[in-house]
Amino acid sequence: MNSVLTIIQSQPDCTIEQIARIANTFGQELCNPPKQILDLIQPVIQIELQSAASAIPDNISILNAANNGSVESGLKDLRLIRLVMRFSPLIPIALLFVITILAVRTFKGWLAWWGWPLLLTGLIGLPIGLTGAPLLRWVLESWLAKRFTLTLTTEISASLRSVLDAALREILKSVAWESVALFIVGLIMVLFSVYLAIREKNKVAASEAKTQII
Repeated sequence: MNSVLTIIQSQPDCTIEQIARIANTFGQELCNPPKQILDLIQPVIQIELQSAASAIPDNISILNAANNGSVESGLKDLRLIRLVMRFSPLIPIALLFVITILAVRTFKGWLAWWGWPLLLTGLIGLPIGLTGAPLLRWVLESWLAKRFTLTLTTEISASLRSVLDAALREILKSVAWESVALFIVGLIMVLFSVYLAIREKNKVAASEAKTQII
C-alpha cells in the first residue's frame, strides 16, 4: 500500500478532467490527486491490492509431473558439465607443456610457442566474456527445452530469463578479466620473442660484416 501511494504521489498533479475520470473508474488515470480525494479512494486501492494478492498462488509447478523421472538424469548431465568445466583449464596447460617438451629448444622459442596461444586465447575469450551471456542463455534454454516441458507464465519466464542473464554476466565477468590478462601476457611474450629474434639477426649480420672485413 505504501509503495502504491508513493508511486501515485510521485506523479504530476491531476487535472480536473483526470479527477473526474478517477471518480468514475479508479485506475484509469495515473496522476497525483489532492489529499482529500486520495484519502477517499485509498480504501478502493486497498481492496484492489487484496484482490490482486489473493489471485497469486502460493505454489507454482515449474516442472510437469511427467518430467519428474527425467529430472535426475538432467541433474546428472549438469553435474557432468560442471565437472568438465572445472577441469577444462588443465587441458590447454597440458598441451602447452607437451609442446614445450617436444618443440621448444630455446628461450626465444618458448616465448613464441607460449605467447601466440595465450595472445589468441585472450583475443577469443574477451568478446565471449563481454557479450557471451545472451548466447549462453539461448544455448541453456535450448538444452532445457529438449529435456523438460516447462509450464511457465510469460512473467515468470521473463523473470527467470533476467535472472539467468544477470548470473551469466557475473560468471563471464571473470572470463573477460582472465582474457585481458592472457592477452597482455601473450602480447608481452610475443613482443619479447620478436625483440630477441631481431637482436639475434642483428648479431648475425654484424658477425658476417666483421668476417667480410677480415
